[in-house]
Amino acid sequence: MRLSLLLPLLVFVACGGSSSNPNGGPDGGGGGGGSSACANVACLQQVEDLNVGCIAGGTCVVQETTTAPVIATQCFGNGVKIMGAVEQSQGSTELTSTNTFTVKKSDVLCYTRTLVSHIPLAAGGGITTDITTHDPSGTTVATVHVDENNVITVTCPGGAPTVLMQSCGFSDLIAKGAYLTQSPPPTCTGGACSF
Repeated sequence: MRLSLLLPLLVFVACGGSSSNPNGGPDGGGGGGGSSACANVACLQQVEDLNVGCIAGGTCVVQETTTAPVIATQCFGNGVKIMGAVEQSQGSTELTSTNTFTVKKSDVLCYTRTLVSHIPLAAGGGITTDITTHDPSGTTVATVHVDENNVITVTCPGGAPTVLMQSCGFSDLIAKGAYLTQSPPPTCTGGACSF
């Protein structure tokens, strides 16, 4: 698969999201439960605020390089710009794809998200992804691990890894997406887009 074809594929996967989080998992208590686990993933509120503050919308123009690493820049009508870079390495058992998305609005940095996916070369293996979100100052806001069964585990700075439960109120998209777009997502056409 050409690298230039992989970026749109991974952008689609990263932005798609689903509601496949388990309702179970460690919740820190019985009864109503979940309060301890939800407190452990509280950093997702900052991730959500960063994403919502820079939702891409309006017309979209995309410009893509044709050499490795593949870099695609998207310029949206509402002033949001997204630069996505893909780098890949292949070992004997897996392909590692590192996708870094830098998001700006009106030329002011909003956040950066890096998704590192481990894709087994053997049939039947599951893909795992590690996602790190940085705020405009470069400080880590949250790290997320998505296992081969699509279970999402969140680690806030200084906190313990915690399985994300639907009852905490955060969508899968906030936890593991690359960035947010208006709904329905804009269709991008090729053109000049400087980041």
